[in-house]
Amino acid sequence: LKNLYTWGNNANGGLGLNAAQPAEKSSPTQIGTQTDWNNIYSQWTDSYHSFAGREQGTLWAWGANQGGELGLNDSGPTGYRSSPTQVPGTTWVDVQSGYYHAVALKTNGTLWGWGSNNAGQLGLNEGDLSGSTGKRSSPTQIGTDTTWATTEGKITGGGANSHAIKANGTLWAWGSNTYGGLGLNQTSSASEGTSFLCSSPTQVGTDTTWSSLSATSGKVKGAIKTDGTLWTWGEGEYGQLGHNQGGSPSPKSSPTQIPGTTWRTFHSANNNSIATKTDGTMWGFGRNAYGSVGDNTSVNRSSPTQIGTDTTWTGKVAMGSYAVSAVKTDGTYWTW
Repeated sequence: LKNLYTWGNNANGGLGLNAAQPAEKSSPTQIGTQTDWNNIYSQWTDSYHSFAGREQGTLWAWGANQGGELGLNDSGPTGYRSSPTQVPGTTWVDVQSGYYHAVALKTNGTLWGWGSNNAGQLGLNEGDLSGSTGKRSSPTQIGTDTTWATTEGKITGGGANSHAIKANGTLWAWGSNTYGGLGLNQTSSASEGTSFLCSSPTQVGTDTTWSSLSATSGKVKGAIKTDGTLWTWGEGEYGQLGHNQGGSPSPKSSPTQIPGTTWRTFHSANNNSIATKTDGTMWGFGRNAYGSVGDNTSVNRSSPTQIGTDTTWTGKVAMGSYAVSAVKTDGTYWTW
């Protein structure tokens, strides 16, 4: 049996409990009675909507739907769903959400997007920062390629940009480049009012050894190569890029390596990051005012700092703006 549980803020029905507004839940509460859930897909920090998969390859969405980000053919402040609602299709592999958009993979190697497209984050070769370009409230294919990777961990959508890995190991980016988040060696600042954008998938460098993409925020992007190296880019004012530097601004506009060759997973919120290694250890860096680095201090860390001494972390991590949770190999669930 694979039940699904939820807790926290219920704005716009975000808990999926068939109630449109709070009450909040401070302990895990089961969603519905289905017992065939097989995945909870990562979402952009504080986006108030969620996606989950069931064993038949179906995709389910609930929560806020301001920009059509649920993919259910409607949008707006009253378009939210307070319980899981199926997104059309039965061959979904993975979905990752941004603030008001989502990107997803199908088993046939095609790539899809929906939601807001003001910065070209849907990869449909259109978009502008004035917001005049139309959003998509239903899944829309990105290009015609059937060569996108077809396993989990190959796509990410954070803030107003997206990244994906193809089956040949190349890395592609599109959308807004604020903080250098596209990784294309071009930097722009949020304070400029406008920002370089790329409205269709554009290759990041020439490497063909990209293995997995992180579940990330708007400010930080990260990816792991087949050799176990970890690379991050974007804004690092609190040290959340892990490059032993901080201060604002501290952007990296192209992928920059973090020392080590045994990295397994990487996750980030806007201002802090968590990574795991193949030996089961967990490492935190970035803003630590609320203890989210997990090292029993409130000191910001600009380089990966080991969290405790345990070697039993699975690499399954979820992050919000101020809280982190992770799973160990014995099935226990931990938060800080």
